[in-house]
Amino acid sequence: MFHAISCTAHAKICNHYNIHGYPSVFGLKDGQTNVGEEQLDRSKIGDVGYLLDQLGVMDGKVKDSEEEQDHYKEKDVKPKNLKQPDQKASIPSYTPHDQSTIYKDAATSFQYTLQNSIYMSNGPLSKDKAVALQKWIRLLYMTLPHDDDTSEFNTTWEQLKILRSKFNTAITSKDEMLKLLGLEKEAGSEWSTCRMDNDQFGYTCGLWNLFHIITVGYAEHDDDNGTHHPKDAPPPIQSEVKASIILRNYIDYFFSCRECREHFLKGYDDCAHDVCHRFEKTGENNSSSSSNSQELALWLWEVHNGVNVRLLHELFDREEKGRRPSLEEEERVLWPSRDMCRDCWLEGEGGEGVVA
Repeated sequence: MFHAISCTAHAKICNHYNIHGYPSVFGLKDGQTNVGEEQLDRSKIGDVGYLLDQLGVMDGKVKDSEEEQDHYKEKDVKPKNLKQPDQKASIPSYTPHDQSTIYKDAATSFQYTLQNSIYMSNGPLSKDKAVALQKWIRLLYMTLPHDDDTSEFNTTWEQLKILRSKFNTAITSKDEMLKLLGLEKEAGSEWSTCRMDNDQFGYTCGLWNLFHIITVGYAEHDDDNGTHHPKDAPPPIQSEVKASIILRNYIDYFFSCRECREHFLKGYDDCAHDVCHRFEKTGENNSSSSSNSQELALWLWEVHNGVNVRLLHELFDREEKGRRPSLEEEERVLWPSRDMCRDCWLEGEGGEGVVA
């Protein structure tokens, strides 16, 4: 029997079998409970093909028994939910979302991370992971909205305060951290606009929302000198370079989507979107200038749109027999759309200024 599941929609199953990242494949022999696991790259079709062949799957279709084949002939049963040859790839597009909904989805993904992504086993966090988590908490403390109009983050703020005050206990084990946060009983995660009728999209979409909120919050913290943030907040992070490194390390250690993680890290470490140099002006004298404080948010905006275009090309490779998406089709996955903000599509810095 062969099953495919989403760890976002079925976190309990992945936690039970210690699945540390996805995509992964594992098998249970008849009568055994020990899992044999291997992480796979989707591009390694040969590896997956061998597995499918051993399971009786050829060319993406399960080889039915003679009895099942007869049943299908008699009932004229047709496979469901399969893409038909003349069916176009479904291209996602952006629709406007209100602030409250965006905040709720970001807070939901933060909660999901605490329950499922900080610990991949119940042992203590390694020193590097503990440092990355502590700096991540500091960045969240500095950048998340904190006023009467952002009640969506009330629970998040309470959890951040606990993690700051009880950090040394929280990093000893998953059980200890969840006990401190009152999350011993795992609750299901529900996203709203991020869900798109499929729970597996909710986590990553909400996480992107959180990243964008953080980078915008960094600029706002710079502009108002942190007056709208908690008085007990830790010292602010003094450069966009440091903030971007904290985000990079969070993704490295705590983002369970292996392919997403590897693509992001490769882009960051290879200086994609000029990340190695674009913050130099804002980083002089170890401080940000208000005129350039939006650079972190603009960088992440470019990265996210780049990810969307890459995923679109991968979708076309799978479903359009290698046909390349047109410029018009690429525009449909970029944010903001022309309908949402026509001035944002101006050439050069004019468009970036409007986005910011």
